[in-house]
Amino acid sequence: MFERGILGGELTKDLDVAIVKATNHVECPPKERHLRKILIATSAIRPRADVACIRALSRRFTKTHNWTVCLDLFFL
Repeated sequence: MFERGILGGELTKDLDVAIVKATNHVECPPKERHLRKILIATSAIRPRADVACIRALSRRFTKTHNWTVCLDLFFL
C-alpha cells in the first residue's frame, strides 16, 4: 500500500492498519490508541515517515464515499 522504499514494510503495514482503524465508518471520534500509533509512526526519528502518512491519508480520502470516514480523516 505504501512505497516500500519510504518506510520498512512492517512499519508501513502497521501505519496503514492504524489509519484504517482510526477512520472507520462508526459515527464517533477516532480511538486514542490508533491516533497514538500514527503519531509514533511519524515521529521525528523516522525521516520521510510523514510523507508516507500523508500519502496514506490522501489515498484513504480519495477512495471513500462515506462522510464519517471523511470527518475522521479531518480529525487526524
